[in-house]
Amino acid sequence: MTTAAAAGLLRELDRDGLVSRCENRVSARHGRPEATWAVTDAGRVDSMPLPPSGQQQLAMPQLAPAPTFRTRGGLSMEQLMGLLNVEFDCMLEQMDREHQAAQQRARHEFEAFRQRALRVWGAAEASA
Repeated sequence: MTTAAAAGLLRELDRDGLVSRCENRVSARHGRPEATWAVTDAGRVDSMPLPPSGQQQLAMPQLAPAPTFRTRGGLSMEQLMGLLNVEFDCMLEQMDREHQAAQQRARHEFEAFRQRALRVWGAAEASA
């Protein structure tokens, strides 16, 4: 999920009164203030959501029934949460692909280093 997509969802949830913007905090990572958000009483749920479909299923309670009102975009909260889960699954898949590619690069680099070390070692033994 992109930062812009998350910001858009937070703004929409703010318009619906489900979250409220709190004080900014300084981000050491980005060197600038970042907005913080809090759930309002209207947006509070009784239990945690289930993990995304691609992840290991943990024993977690079900969400409280979602209200039936529609947001300005015409999507219900259930549809917005479904969209958020799809975005999160896509983000996890992308991170997994990037991680696998990084591991493969590291394996290739190590093998190349090992080959160079064996050649240097062989040359050192030959000259001795």
